[in-house]
Amino acid sequence: MIYLVTLLLAFSLNQAWGRALIATGNTPPPTSFTCSSTPYASSPTSTTSNVKIADTDARYHEGLVVTSGQASHSLCQADFYIRSIAGDISGKSYTVKVFDRSGTTLSASPKAESSAISGSTMSAHTWVVFSFPSPITVDSDDVVVLSPESGTSDAVNYISMGCGSTDADGGYSNHVRYALSGALTSEYTDRDVGYKLYEVQ
Repeated sequence: MIYLVTLLLAFSLNQAWGRALIATGNTPPPTSFTCSSTPYASSPTSTTSNVKIADTDARYHEGLVVTSGQASHSLCQADFYIRSIAGDISGKSYTVKVFDRSGTTLSASPKAESSAISGSTMSAHTWVVFSFPSPITVDSDDVVVLSPESGTSDAVNYISMGCGSTDADGGYSNHVRYALSGALTSEYTDRDVGYKLYEVQ
């Protein structure tokens, strides 16, 4: 009898808690997710030359565009290879952004953005890991780019990503470079930046 009363009391308290959350506009904490330890797409050998991020010629977004016909993936982490660092970037921070694009023009705002990484924690010849607070679906023609978030764009203090001279990811993506305005600066079908993309397990 005591056991039954305890169960009924627990059930009533849970219902009351749920009603209270709804009444206050709050929701229970979101379900956590785990990223796969193996990238679903990558170009790890693209480290033979440098491409600048945010120097004075307005190169603002640098990364990749997913080619047409590729399957959708639930992106939760993106790694980019930093080949070199010029000057002092300790006052800058960087994120990875995912954009839709129409033709060659990026959407006005990203559909997802990773947590920011401080330039003070970066070093040359290393992979930098960018995690997303929530998984985001990446489709064909989506653009995944490394972007500066703070600090002045200049030709003295900047990072350069590694970029190869061949298509190292089997045609999954093209290397793209975008201006701050969102207009395409260049797109290359025969080479890739050094990147790794991970999806939810």
